[in-house]
Amino acid sequence: MAYYFRFIHGKTCYSQALPYSVNTLLMALLFALGAESTHRLSVGMIFGVIGLFEYFSGLFAPVHFKDNWWLITFILLTAAQVILTFLTLHYTKKQ
Repeated sequence: MAYYFRFIHGKTCYSQALPYSVNTLLMALLFALGAESTHRLSVGMIFGVIGLFEYFSGLFAPVHFKDNWWLITFILLTAAQVILTFLTLHYTKKQ
């Protein structure tokens, strides 16, 4: 599996591509399922800050998958983003 994610200019490509992909997918989900514009704006700003943090921390991400602090942080932040997306859509539907 480690051979699939090889180096791009000395850095791992999974740590550069995943933040963009996940944030884009979650924002598209908010637009597609009809969240209110104010919710989309505030959640989009939060996702942007998280995405920037994930991108810049990905520059220092280790290559291996065992005990990878970046991957653990990414999974936890993505779980928080998914919960925030669900709550945003849930409370938008109730209004």
